[in-house]
Amino acid sequence: QYIVLKQSLDAQQKRMSKIEQRIQNAEHYESKRQYAQALEHAQDALALDPQNAQANALVKRVQQALAEEHRARLVNEVKSVIDRKQYEEALRMLDEIMPEFPRDTELKQLQATARSAIQHRANLLDDLARAEEALKNGNYDEAIAAYDSLLSVESLQNEVKVKINFIRKQKELAEKRAEAQTLKGKAEAYIRANKYDDALVVVARALTLDKSDRELKALHARVTTLIDQQRQIEVNQVAAAQCEVAGDY
Repeated sequence: QYIVLKQSLDAQQKRMSKIEQRIQNAEHYESKRQYAQALEHAQDALALDPQNAQANALVKRVQQALAEEHRARLVNEVKSVIDRKQYEEALRMLDEIMPEFPRDTELKQLQATARSAIQHRANLLDDLARAEEALKNGNYDEAIAAYDSLLSVESLQNEVKVKINFIRKQKELAEKRAEAQTLKGKAEAYIRANKYDDALVVVARALTLDKSDRELKALHARVTTLIDQQRQIEVNQVAAAQCEVAGDY
């Protein structure tokens, strides 16, 4: 009986020693944040003694650490995707993650951020389309106002400023061309009234506003010709009058 008792005590001592060693190993790995290895040793200890309070606490603690580590990795992955402006992909990832962490406020905030970014981008695209349509239709003030709304996007500021300056120049050019056409009509009225000198002044002014208008150039040439013809008629009339006076004598 003594031998049996001694063997039993020796076996129990070895078992306790194994449990203690497994727990020490688990705590060692836990301190190094190597939670997978820590959990393995803690579960080994628990398998040897399911009622061991230290082993049970250790398993729960390491499992919690692993869960937090897992969550932190997922959060960082989502943040990285958002930083790359891949908002739809971020939402897809969050749809898969959030059932695992339904009450996580940080994940909910990331979801709101991604949705807001998608809506903001949609609004920007609408503003851009509105600006391009306005520019196409010659509505320069509306186009400038639409592009102004895009200046809030830092990554677009330089490009938008260049575009706004371009539109302002286009507006100025369009206004000059419109004024040139008004002057053209005025010059044509002078021509019909045989006021060629007045017409020439007006056409010359119109050409300073729109030098590329071929009709204005042609009108300028026409008025010049009419003035020359008028001058020649006047010269001929003077000469004829002088001849009549000389004949009287």
